[in-house]
Amino acid sequence: MLRECINLGDPVDADFGSKLVENTLRDFIRPEIDRRRAEGTMSSGFSWNKALVRFPSDSKPMVSFNGEFGLEARVATRENPNWAEGQSVTLFDLERVKAVAPISFDGVPVAFLYMEYRGPGWNVIFDFSPNHPGYTPPESPDEWSHSRLFAEILNKQLVLQSFEYVETHRAVVDRLGLWPIPSLMPNPLARAIKAAAEGSEADALKQVFDHCTDEFLQERWGGWTSLDVVKARWSVVQPALDTFLAGNYSLAIYALVPQIEGIVSDWIESRASDGQVPFRDRSKFKYVKGSGKEHGLQGEKANIAFRLLDHILDGPLMKTFAKWGDAANPRYLNRHRIAHGSFDPVMFSRENAVRAVLLLDSVTTVLSWYRAPGSC
Repeated sequence: MLRECINLGDPVDADFGSKLVENTLRDFIRPEIDRRRAEGTMSSGFSWNKALVRFPSDSKPMVSFNGEFGLEARVATRENPNWAEGQSVTLFDLERVKAVAPISFDGVPVAFLYMEYRGPGWNVIFDFSPNHPGYTPPESPDEWSHSRLFAEILNKQLVLQSFEYVETHRAVVDRLGLWPIPSLMPNPLARAIKAAAEGSEADALKQVFDHCTDEFLQERWGGWTSLDVVKARWSVVQPALDTFLAGNYSLAIYALVPQIEGIVSDWIESRASDGQVPFRDRSKFKYVKGSGKEHGLQGEKANIAFRLLDHILDGPLMKTFAKWGDAANPRYLNRHRIAHGSFDPVMFSRENAVRAVLLLDSVTTVLSWYRAPGSC
């Protein structure tokens, strides 16, 4: 029996899920790998993290790995892309995948099983109904019962691709006072970093902050209280957010930035086996980063989480300032300036207030990815 988390796209029990994965590996995946190796069509270093097994009703099962198969999807794109028919779509054009069409072979929906390894276990989606007598295919991708599940998978892949792109331009990202912001990936973040890398930093920042309307930010912080440590201090956070909406950005920044360390401290206290919270601010964020594996954080989520924590630890947020009269950087939040009551008007723009909201949003998002030790 597999001792891994099985995340199934259908409401079935865990034992069935484990057996389904075991049987698929035994009956289809491993035989296909053995066949290809025997024929010399597979390299010795081959590895896979996703596979699609299709079951055409009139032929033997077909196994495809990684990039050998694609999905037909309906997507949301940037405004006015001016595409010509047949033109390729890039990462920078896409906002999200909205719906996915049924898995097919030669244009006909077929039974299938999809497996994807996303530590610490498997994502599995299957549908055998297309091979049943009397099956009626959906009229549109939106009506397919598995459309949402595949759209989620593709959207996660888009986020990962945008994260990898952002990481290749880390110096540009830091210069803009940004970081891998989960709620802005894939776009506008990837598109903005591309603009900055090509020399237009002003356009890059405009893309980010035009996207971050009050309505967008309200939608983001509406989910923060799903974390108990945020819910417990909502009587402090909510008035600060109301102050932001009222346009008092200096007061909002002074109130919101300390909540970042406070939320992390409360989270550590709730999770640490001895309930002890490190004293120094840097030690707290190092604790969160160091406990990622213990809390089941792997794959792209781990990469994004650790980069965010690096931004907090090594970026401008934690830097001290040597002289009281030193000029502040208008693109950076600085915890020490704020904690010590330093006031420089360039620090207290709407853009920096948005940075404070996005940083809180990023931290709460990352903490929500951590699971209790030993859970799926």
